[in-house]
Amino acid sequence: MATKKKFDSEGVEPQVAQEPHEVTGSEKFEYVNGYVLENKDKIDRVIFGEVKRAGVPEGGLGEDADPMLVLAHYDKLAGYITKDGVKIKTGSFWDFRNKRPHETPKVLYMFRIGGETVEVDDPANLHKAVNVLQTALAKKEAEVKRKKSNSKFKQDKAE
Repeated sequence: MATKKKFDSEGVEPQVAQEPHEVTGSEKFEYVNGYVLENKDKIDRVIFGEVKRAGVPEGGLGEDADPMLVLAHYDKLAGYITKDGVKIKTGSFWDFRNKRPHETPKVLYMFRIGGETVEVDDPANLHKAVNVLQTALAKKEAEVKRKKSNSKFKQDKAE
């Protein structure tokens, strides 16, 4: 026997309110200040530690860690970080030379244009970076043409 569904005056079935669930573990740190941490396994390694020889996890920052510290340690593991769908360069939050988080993050956005990678500090400056890239590629192409024309190995077309 089928149950009859109830509809409101507009003919739409009312939505049943779902109880909010508590966000824990890697879900809590998937979004940090607008940055998206894409790899859940690496988030878990940062939070809970890595499984060592004895089969017991060691290290880890814990679930109560500062989100920016989690972001820096995730960056240390070369985790894939994006903001607004654009990749953030590895090392923007973790200082590999001094082996600690940056005091202030040095965020660089990475764009792939025409087979070349362009790094900019602000996506609004992308057009300037593209102009510089185009100029550099044009100079490089002119230099290659010049070297080819002066090459002693060029083929004679008269043969």
